[in-house]
Amino acid sequence: MTDALALQMHFTVHDTGVGIPEHRLEAVFEAFTQVDSSIHRQHGGTGLGLAICASLVQLMNGRIWVQSQVGQGSTFHFTLPFGRQTTNHVEHDAVQARAPGTNPLPSAKVLRILLAEDNPVNQRFAVSVLTRAGHQVDVANDGKEAVNLALASSYDAILMDLMMPVLDGFAATRLIRERGITIPILAVTAHGLKGLREECLAVGITDYIVKPVRGSALLAKLAELQGDSSGRSAPMELETSHNTSPALLLDLEGALRYTDGDLAMVQTMAGMVLTQIQGDLPNLRDAVSAQASQRLYEASHRLKGSLTSVGANAARSACLALEVMAKEERIAKYAQGLAQLEHELLRVTPELIKLTNQACPQKVTEDGN
Repeated sequence: MTDALALQMHFTVHDTGVGIPEHRLEAVFEAFTQVDSSIHRQHGGTGLGLAICASLVQLMNGRIWVQSQVGQGSTFHFTLPFGRQTTNHVEHDAVQARAPGTNPLPSAKVLRILLAEDNPVNQRFAVSVLTRAGHQVDVANDGKEAVNLALASSYDAILMDLMMPVLDGFAATRLIRERGITIPILAVTAHGLKGLREECLAVGITDYIVKPVRGSALLAKLAELQGDSSGRSAPMELETSHNTSPALLLDLEGALRYTDGDLAMVQTMAGMVLTQIQGDLPNLRDAVSAQASQRLYEASHRLKGSLTSVGANAARSACLALEVMAKEERIAKYAQGLAQLEHELLRVTPELIKLTNQACPQKVTEDGN
């Protein structure tokens, strides 16, 4: 790019908050850092937001800094270089790069599907897979919403997460069956544990699949169930897992397998995971501080699912360990487990930011090429 085509823009954001002492001005851009621990107690937050901003600006070859006075607020600055557009040609590479076959096995029949799922990352993935295959989707954020929607509308199938707030998938299914609704209910679970098959049958779940499940496998299972509306067929567990290293920082190849090669979807989910980390970490910290085992279990389970979706294996392993501690109520280990999770989130955050900023979506094949 020649100097004649170069353009640098300067952005400023001003707040009227508590301000930042001069010796802390550089530290505020470090992950999990806040000027004063009392800020977290009063206002929440994780100390990740500015770290993410700094990483994004750096990746775009820009500069970020802050000016502040204690008691008078802060002004954040960043500059970014841009190139001037020389033609009116509109690039379509990003659209064309989503190769044919990204949406495998579309159903010949358009289905109206109820998706009961509380995790926004999983919601986004499932809705994308289903709508791109031509299906219509309504989303319930918990089991109670799922029951209400199932009773109020007519659906061809229900995708039911088993672990949801307010009412879990088992209880929601039982209520739906008690009202005489016999459409297929496909349970989605993170645990293919012994005895799950019998538990599913007992409440009227038609079948189940184990997360993470590929979009193509999900569509194939829905197509298979279209001829079964009894709600009593024997469940069949799909083989959805693949070999991954739990110590791997970011398994992009695994995430691409999960999305059938759709890098654009992986990037979208990575951005959502970054947002979720900022929202979930205060809840995890509060649960540890209060020794609230059930809250800690639910929060760690939810974050674990999102980390799995983007291949953040090391952070997922730390989150799973914390989830198990909460389930077994090993209260003395909570602080140590949370510290390990925060460490892994600190390591993976820059990689997730880089992933969200890759330029061109591409398709990957089964052999990773």
